[in-house]
Amino acid sequence: MNDKATAADGPLPRQLDFFEKGWGVDVFLTFTIDEKSSFNPSISFTPPILDGVARYPGGIIGKASQSQAQSLGAQVSSQANRVDKLHIFYTIADLAYGGRFPSRKELEQTDCITKNASGTLFLSSDLKFHEWFRAIVKLQVFKQGNLDQKNSFATQGVIAHNIKFQIVSTGNYTPSWKLVEFSANTSNSPFLSATRDRTQEIDITMGPLAESGGLKQKALNTILASELRSSLNSVFRLNQ
Repeated sequence: MNDKATAADGPLPRQLDFFEKGWGVDVFLTFTIDEKSSFNPSISFTPPILDGVARYPGGIIGKASQSQAQSLGAQVSSQANRVDKLHIFYTIADLAYGGRFPSRKELEQTDCITKNASGTLFLSSDLKFHEWFRAIVKLQVFKQGNLDQKNSFATQGVIAHNIKFQIVSTGNYTPSWKLVEFSANTSNSPFLSATRDRTQEIDITMGPLAESGGLKQKALNTILASELRSSLNSVFRLNQ
């Protein structure tokens, strides 16, 4: 996933230097793949039977149709789930001055995946993080809030952003026959079916740095909540 941000709005104002000097960012990536397949054959035997003789009220005797049917069916299904998680941590100073992170221009001109990605479908889109971050910054720019005052957003705040892409591929195949004495696969269930559900999720959490060099507890709690939500989602998907 690659954030195609819009044009830059210029550098941050000086009163927001705390972002670059005292904040960090944790990027949490979750890649989930669910695969389901099922096999549902069915056969019905309907041998022809001659009409019988029935006595109706009033002593009337007449023919009555008769039928016989025997059905045989089976159902086999399988389900697989794979979850890959990745945490990446940077300080804002590393991103701005560390010299080990590509420039914004380089990022915008570089594809997020190579051409030989084995057919894996990754999405390159505008994650809207740039707009979200700028909306917060403008509170200070337009003097609608003082983010760097003591014990306020600069030292206790958290910025969180979540994006999830889901790609679902489904297919089924049902051959059917209906002959004189038997029929096959005439039910509503598909004979063969397969589903592949791929989810790519990214959580970006920004917050002030603790003395240990990592994020402060409030930001860590936000990251923990993201991990818990991701784990619960995996459990719910398995039980669907």
